[in-house]
Amino acid sequence: MKSLDYQAKTWLSIGFAYACERQIMSKNLVHYIAYQINEPHLGPDWVKELKKYAELNKLRPFDDIIDRELRTYEPPDHLTVFAMVSYLYTDPSRFVRLVLAIKGGQDDRAALKEVYGLSVLQLQV
Repeated sequence: MKSLDYQAKTWLSIGFAYACERQIMSKNLVHYIAYQINEPHLGPDWVKELKKYAELNKLRPFDDIIDRELRTYEPPDHLTVFAMVSYLYTDPSRFVRLVLAIKGGQDDRAALKEVYGLSVLQLQV
């Protein structure tokens, strides 16, 4: 996210892109991730995909993904950050405060705790 001067980690940058895409297009257009050897596919309805992966208990805990780099993401990781940012954005004023805190140099975990009043572990429940 250029507005954060590249201080945002992958979870926030691409999670926000996926959430915006869903809001604007009513679907996610990125459904084929080809930078990994297994070339996994995701269907165009990421909410449906998210439910399917959640039911199979195949989503990575958010605490495990918050510091990961994009090149290590697997399909459930893309769905996890999509879900997390979509949830955080349900309160737009808090979301903006979160982005500003991170832009100001605050660590993601500390900013989440300060703005939402919950730790990363509490947010993922």
